[in-house]
Amino acid sequence: MKEEYVQALANGIVNPIAKQLHANSLVGAGSIAYLAEKGVIDLDDYLKYMNSLKDSLLQADDYDSDTKEAIKQEFDFYQNKLKI
Repeated sequence: MKEEYVQALANGIVNPIAKQLHANSLVGAGSIAYLAEKGVIDLDDYLKYMNSLKDSLLQADDYDSDTKEAIKQEFDFYQNKLKI
């Protein structure tokens, strides 16, 4: 019973946070797409820069493997959403 309660409590805390983070990512990708569409930024150049940044972050010793995986997933999310 106690374990089920803790799991339900954890889900009640984590699920809204995960949904908010996903919404923030969508807004960020939409903002970049809008700027590219309006000619403010070059999307190909932006994606090359972001890939380079991602590679640098993944090679850094400053982050543990879980953080590196989260970085990779976030960058890959943007890459996939911005491919036009």
